[in-house]
Amino acid sequence: MRKLAMAYSMVAGLGAGKLPAQTIEVVVSKSRELLGSAIVDLTGMQSRMGFAEGRVSSATKRMESEKDIVSRSISTHEGVDPVEAKVRFDTLSTQMEMSYAMTTRILGLSILKYA
Repeated sequence: MRKLAMAYSMVAGLGAGKLPAQTIEVVVSKSRELLGSAIVDLTGMQSRMGFAEGRVSSATKRMESEKDIVSRSISTHEGVDPVEAKVRFDTLSTQMEMSYAMTTRILGLSILKYA
């Protein structure tokens, strides 16, 4: 980018109309050389950007597939049959109610009632 800026500023900013022909030739030659070098550098930069873009794309695809695997795993672990859950809940509720009833009966026992 610097070389492009240098070449453009040489051509545009030096006031080519006021300079002798030999000087203009040197300025144009140097700016042409800088532009060629800048084009080579930009091509290298484009290839590095393309390579990085390919790696990012590949990593994105890998992450999406891993996300799908994790999502399927979570849904398998979280997937609960609502009917079975209701039966289990009802069974536990009944057992707790029986436990409370037994506790109440035990607390109500007194030796004086039977003596």
